[in-house]
Amino acid sequence: VHTGERPYSCHLCPQSFSQRGALTEHLRIHSGERPYKCHICLKCFSRGNHLKKHQRLHTGERPYQCPSCPRAFQQKASLENHQLSQHKFELVQALMF
Repeated sequence: VHTGERPYSCHLCPQSFSQRGALTEHLRIHSGERPYKCHICLKCFSRGNHLKKHQRLHTGERPYQCPSCPRAFQQKASLENHQLSQHKFELVQALMF
């Protein structure tokens, strides 16, 4: 499973992948295919997870809750940035003890 083998190669660039699905998603970069469409604004995406993140803009869903304060975020990276900028001292203390 974790052999580092990457048998699925892109015929258009030097990229290679360990899983066929990853190659399929990658090929959409070259083809411009965007099969995932937002039913609200009709914006299209090449990856399903990008559509899922986008839909949170419409729903207001904020699944990433800060454990240190009441704030919540639509994306994990936004929570991580918040924690580093607003709760850095608490994070350092947690790592020390």
